[in-house]
Amino acid sequence: MIMFLVLTSFIQASCSQNIAFVINGTVTKVLSGDVFQIITSVQTKLWGRLYGVDAPETFTINPRNDAVIPIDQPYGDASRTALGNKILGQTVHLSVIKMDNHHRLVAIVWLNERNINLEMVCDGYAEALVESIKPPYRSAFLEAQQEAKSNRLGIWSFPRYERPGDFRKRFNMPDEEE
Repeated sequence: MIMFLVLTSFIQASCSQNIAFVINGTVTKVLSGDVFQIITSVQTKLWGRLYGVDAPETFTINPRNDAVIPIDQPYGDASRTALGNKILGQTVHLSVIKMDNHHRLVAIVWLNERNINLEMVCDGYAEALVESIKPPYRSAFLEAQQEAKSNRLGIWSFPRYERPGDFRKRFNMPDEEE
């Protein structure tokens, strides 16, 4: 608990100065196409979320009422698998932007020189969160999304693609906040 409070204070101080900081760790779990867990070198387990993207939802429990949502959004499993194939078991570097309401580190995930967030958008496994993504990432993410749409990759191959935020609203789930 003390580590959590220290980390929270550090994140708030860093983010208020618009300074991203880096946390290194090994990815131990991938929950969805945009949520994962890492363990640091001092064995601290932290949850992370990809900054600037929203991936299709997977089978989940609604934290508002503990109801099981037994419906995967189309491409949800594929998105989770894609993220897992990219980072599960790998040592990554998180450029932390902030902490969200679920106490997850919202970050750009770097695997060597690869921007995993951007790759998920490029490959059509997630969409750019156009409402909240900011420079210096905004233009690259929007360009990648447009190219994925043009090539009908992943989520963009569906004739009636439903944004993850709209899917969550339909099931009265909390929206992802950036």
